[in-house]
Amino acid sequence: MLSPGLFARISLPIGEPRETVLIDDLAVSADQGKNYVLIVGKENQVEYRPVELGQMVDGLRVVTQGVQPGEKIILKGLVRPGMTVAPRLVPMRQNMPDKQTATLTKADGDSASKAVRQ
Repeated sequence: MLSPGLFARISLPIGEPRETVLIDDLAVSADQGKNYVLIVGKENQVEYRPVELGQMVDGLRVVTQGVQPGEKIILKGLVRPGMTVAPRLVPMRQNMPDKQTATLTKADGDSASKAVRQ
């Protein structure tokens, strides 16, 4: 229960669950206000790909347009479109907590976590 001086930030899923593409937020760059990622294309050449982004989900960014499942995204390195690269696959980061938790924060900055039923 919230008391005066406390606030909560919650996320309520609405609609039916759907499959979506999630990428590490570090892979997203911006150029004059437009978001893009660099992908490894045919013959290991770097390609520039404009993307439309959705919300953050556990440290990963939802991509609504621009990237297809299974494409290789470049996370870091000094590369430019057209370069040939030797990609090294890394496991996708997993930030999913074991339990869902809610954090209550007082106006003075103190916080306390409480488990929430799933």
